[in-house]
Amino acid sequence: MISKFKLKKRQEYLKRQKEQFKDCLENNKKLPHVLREDAKDILDDIIYNEDNRKDEYLETKVVVTTSHNPTTKLKKFAKHLSLIFNGEFILRSKMSLEEVNNLNYSHLIVLNENKGNPSSMILSDKTKSYHFTVSQLNFTKRDKPMKEEVHLVLDGFTGEKFGKDFYMFMSLILPKYIKETKKKNSKFSKNNNSRLLGLVNRDSNLLFRHCMIENRKLIKECSFNMKCYKISNSGVDCDKDILFNLGGFKNVNDKNIFIE
Repeated sequence: MISKFKLKKRQEYLKRQKEQFKDCLENNKKLPHVLREDAKDILDDIIYNEDNRKDEYLETKVVVTTSHNPTTKLKKFAKHLSLIFNGEFILRSKMSLEEVNNLNYSHLIVLNENKGNPSSMILSDKTKSYHFTVSQLNFTKRDKPMKEEVHLVLDGFTGEKFGKDFYMFMSLILPKYIKETKKKNSKFSKNNNSRLLGLVNRDSNLLFRHCMIENRKLIKECSFNMKCYKISNSGVDCDKDILFNLGGFKNVNDKNIFIE
């Protein structure tokens, strides 16, 4: 969960950016270099008035759980995913899906397995649920804590209805990382344990890549592929109001996707 102090700093920084941007527009001035990279995002924020969403960040609480009687591998992956999303891992035990859906959370991630390997994932915010198959999982268990902030990179989510909705969904789980200062010729912070989470959409095949930035080097820390097979306007415990259904699991490897 994002602290009130960090939220306040983010809001103050956004406010300064928007005031500077508006001044340039109203007085026909050139945009300063520090604003040009984020100009599109700032303009979108002004047009769509995203300030109405800021309070939602205070309520963001991610819960990660699994199917009943998970194997050691699934539990390790679930705990690892809870670290990536700044969430809480809850051992499901004998809880039903209905009981899980009644937990105190804003976003829920439920992991299932097949023959000891993580095979599917449900992402839900109580009003909408995304069901994915998971394949080619590869992650390195870390003993060191991760920073709460993460550089979130979403690519290929603007050309279709699913893409736009999922873009908003992920943006609420992990609000955009904002740096107060930018160093020349340095895209990322020099500090160890900085993080980057990339989600790439190619024809509804999603590639999940979580990396650590250490000493200016990008170290792949967790990666897997996902394929969306169902979307519904409901929680994880029911199948009503289905918006999209492929009729069951689909192999993520049906298409050749080459992304490092």
